[in-house]
Amino acid sequence: MMNKIVEFMKKHKGLLAILVFFCPFVLISISIAIIKLNFLVVSLIPVHWNTVWIETEGYSFKLNDYLVLFIYFLQTVVTALFSYFIWKTSIKSNEISEELRKKDENKEKSYLKENALIVYYDLLLGLKDLKNLYEGRIIGKKVTIPKRLYFSNEWIKNVSVMKDELENKDMSQIYQLYGDLLTLKELLEVKWDSELDEELKRIGSKVFDKNYLDYVYEGLNIEDIQSILNIEYQGIFEKIKRIVFINSSNYMKSSVDNIIKIYANRNIIWYNGKIKDDNLSGEGKIYNENGKIRYDGEFDNNNFVKGMRYEYYSNGEKYLEMMYEEGKRVKGIVFSQKQSEEPYSDGEYDNDIFIKGRRKEYDKNGLIEYCGSFENGKYNGEGVKCTKQKTQMIGFFQNGHFVKGIEKNVLLYQELNGDVYDRMAEQQRMEEYIEREDEYEDYIKYEEESSIGYRIYGDVKWDNGECRIIKKSKRTEYIQETEI
Repeated sequence: MMNKIVEFMKKHKGLLAILVFFCPFVLISISIAIIKLNFLVVSLIPVHWNTVWIETEGYSFKLNDYLVLFIYFLQTVVTALFSYFIWKTSIKSNEISEELRKKDENKEKSYLKENALIVYYDLLLGLKDLKNLYEGRIIGKKVTIPKRLYFSNEWIKNVSVMKDELENKDMSQIYQLYGDLLTLKELLEVKWDSELDEELKRIGSKVFDKNYLDYVYEGLNIEDIQSILNIEYQGIFEKIKRIVFINSSNYMKSSVDNIIKIYANRNIIWYNGKIKDDNLSGEGKIYNENGKIRYDGEFDNNNFVKGMRYEYYSNGEKYLEMMYEEGKRVKGIVFSQKQSEEPYSDGEYDNDIFIKGRRKEYDKNGLIEYCGSFENGKYNGEGVKCTKQKTQMIGFFQNGHFVKGIEKNVLLYQELNGDVYDRMAEQQRMEEYIEREDEYEDYIKYEEESSIGYRIYGDVKWDNGECRIIKKSKRTEYIQETEI
């Protein structure tokens, strides 16, 4: 009992201080009243009643003495009862206060969770619309393009509620993202197509993952919008999820060997690793909605700083397996949608730029530009390079230059308005290669009447920087005036 009292007082030092300060005034008043009562009672006793009850050598114990001691004893009992009453009242009061505090805390958690969920789904739906707009208008993919965007009218308030759970940088990025999406919403409503496309390119390059942007022309089938966000914006979603999960009424976490598990619901785990003050800190793993690993590495105050990131196609096959350090790619693979085919990219990065390995590259129009080996950030080794003129270089490259192999569909000769381009003029046998063949005579006769020039294409063989024509292509192209 005494231990409980001591423990209670330790937890409620403020209450103890108040009792220590006010109790003397109450007790002194009670003591004075009892003493006055004592004098009053003694004065009312007749003198002949005040006989000796006990007499010893040097002392006589009379009735008055008995009454005085009785009153003092009564005073002590009253004081003890009064103190006990105050103690019990304070305990009950603190129990009620604790219940009210928990109710307020649960109410705050519920309010925080509610607003975090609104922001989560606002941004999730907004970014899905951004993806469809980007793929439909910029890439030309056949998708359902949204005509309007929808957001909560109280999004500013919803975001501000999370200010104590997120860093200033995260808050700023969320506000900016809302601003960008609202700009798209306005441009869609006024139908300013050119401005809309420019904004789509700008926002897309800011929030989408570079791996996705590099191979979006492949028609990547990825439904999970978080899988195509860069690690910075994807991380914001994970931080909002943390707010939702730890403030949920069914928030569950279990600890084994100092490893914490936080569940998205009773069946699916969201985080498995170390935490500090309910923040992700140390080694850990984050799982996606399907229970597959998304992040496996080190966290610092909810930020993923180092380790592996995994993403998946809609059919469950692996799309991305990438190592990151300080938010930048270090080494990894972007898998083809057909898992049996060569990956789109497999190699190493320096400052987020591909420097070594094999990969496929596209130009800004979505045409394949190169597929092959890299070393020191340049074409090195076996590969195929394509140009806008539909020329193909198939062979070996060194420091970005084609040194050995076959260059197909090369423009050998062009005659236009009296101007002549002759790539192989220095070769004595040029006339032999550009001479018209019999099978083209009818075609040439038909086109020649309306043409203002013509081109002849052929294949060229390269070896250590030297080249020679090895075959004239079966195509002669006549230039019409409309082409100029």
